Amino acid sequence: MKYKNFTELLDDMAGRFPQNPAIRFDRGGLQEMNYTELRAKVFGMAEQLKQDPCTCIGVYLPPCPEWVITVMASAIAGKRTVLLDLSMNAERLQLLVNATGIDKILSYDPEKTDALTLAATPDGPVEYGGHILFFTSGTTALNKAVVISQRALCSSAWNGQQCLPCNDKDTVLCVLPLNHVFGFVCAMFWPLNNGACVAFSRGIREMVEDPKYFKPTIISVVPTILNYFMATNALNPELRCILIGASPCDEATFQAITATGVEVRCGYGMTETASGLAMTPVGGDRLAMDLCPDTQVRIAEDGEVMIRTTCMMEGYFHDKASTDAVLRGGELATGDLGKLDENGRLLILGRKNDVLVLPNGEKVYCAEAEDELTKALGAETALCLLDAKLTAVVSSPDLTEDAIRPKLEAWNKEQALGRRVLGLLVTAEQLPKTATGKLQRWKLQQMLAK
Repeated sequence: MKYKNFTELLDDMAGRFPQNPAIRFDRGGLQEMNYTELRAKVFGMAEQLKQDPCTCIGVYLPPCPEWVITVMASAIAGKRTVLLDLSMNAERLQLLVNATGIDKILSYDPEKTDALTLAATPDGPVEYGGHILFFTSGTTALNKAVVISQRALCSSAWNGQQCLPCNDKDTVLCVLPLNHVFGFVCAMFWPLNNGACVAFSRGIREMVEDPKYFKPTIISVVPTILNYFMATNALNPELRCILIGASPCDEATFQAITATGVEVRCGYGMTETASGLAMTPVGGDRLAMDLCPDTQVRIAEDGEVMIRTTCMMEGYFHDKASTDAVLRGGELATGDLGKLDENGRLLILGRKNDVLVLPNGEKVYCAEAEDELTKALGAETALCLLDAKLTAVVSSPDLTEDAIRPKLEAWNKEQALGRRVLGLLVTAEQLPKTATGKLQRWKLQQMLAK
């Protein structure tokens, strides 16, 4: 069933699977919350929030039952709900508060969030009430806030179910951050739309033991987590399927898992489309994806992938110019280059714009980060992926790696964990550029391969 909102979802799931576990978690031992309890807790909190004059709630919680309850209750109460990244420092959080008008924060770390200056609560109706704001990946705190409706999220979960069904006998292990749309939909919301159980990871220290502890039948991961699980022999015998998203899986890992008999599926989506757009079929090429039922694709003359979907964003919050630049007449310019093969499957060939997609799924907007790094390091800097690591290539005839590394470490401390620069190369050569001064990244890669 394709739900229109969270209320319909919870009513239907509690009616069909009242005693089935909706959430499984560890808190001094293995615990469960069934669908009847989840519905009651969400609706109870929603009634309390309806009495609160606030209009925009920032959610600053780790993935846990309280996170699910808070986000769904806030949206049902008609609040604009902003998902905040736990890895951000106070300065960056303040910028997001300012950009989205947060006038109330529900937090697990009041010591950090109480220091923030919240927006004044406005009079009148709530702008985008009941909608959820996800932030696009980037390298500054001024990332775009993407406005996603409950209907779009429900449609995305329905789309995923048509390509990869889960049911009330499944347990989906959630090891992904829920403030990103892939984690939200594919590790939490999709299973809850279909009567499955969401098992929350106990955290990074125990993540390697979580598959055998929770015994999931499905895991949604990014490639870096999958490689970690493979290297530590962490996967459990009950596992039947792995869904990989956010960035491509390498062929060797794909084949290694397939050889074990576990089904491997790779998905493609965007924050602007509430995640799911396409997914590889069972036993198919990891790069050739079937379109989800509600996805329409057009390949523009320059090769850019253009999308129409029922999962589309409402736009970027308070940023009409950026919205109009990518969303025209209901069609989204993705910035990805691609093609449709003879079977109508979508193949993504790369990025039209100058963006690096890291193995953890984070996107780094190079020009922006390179300007910051050039100033911070005192030498011209370019970014690239080298051995799957985000690497700074510094051009300087005078500076040494020992002189630059402390500056790089200081810069890294101001970045979210997933977007820190882990590699450093210092060269006396000039960075390759066009006649107009633009960096030639393909030549840079050639230079590094020598």
